[in-house]
Amino acid sequence: MKRIALLLALTACEKSNDLGKLQDEANTVVAHGRAEVDAYVRRTNELLEIGKCVPASTPGIQIAGEVRVEATRKIEELQKALGAAPAEIDRTVKSGVPDNVQAVIDNLDKILEANGRVIVADFTTVENWLYQHPDHPAPPCDDKKG
Repeated sequence: MKRIALLLALTACEKSNDLGKLQDEANTVVAHGRAEVDAYVRRTNELLEIGKCVPASTPGIQIAGEVRVEATRKIEELQKALGAAPAEIDRTVKSGVPDNVQAVIDNLDKILEANGRVIVADFTTVENWLYQHPDHPAPPCDDKKG
């Protein structure tokens, strides 16, 4: 009987340690995700500024703008997911079930990867279009608008 109690106590301690490690891992995923999102925001703002240098009559500018807007929407989805993550992490840690915390981590990883792929592809598309412009625009460009 004492062995069973000891095994149960050891298992509970191990799960508690697992929960702490998983919580740290989840919080690290959130921190790295926020850093990625900050970089995406800076990049989309840079693209917007460069795009302002291109005349509105340039063929394809509307499509390039729409692609940049799609990237912005994906960034907003990431911001929303990362904003809700700390409360979700706390809730799942309090549940005491390590698999629940791992599911949160896996979901965050999935969202970051999927949206990140779309964002980077959209940025690449817009950059390729912008740099095909004959003047290779770069801000500030108020005097170049046509």
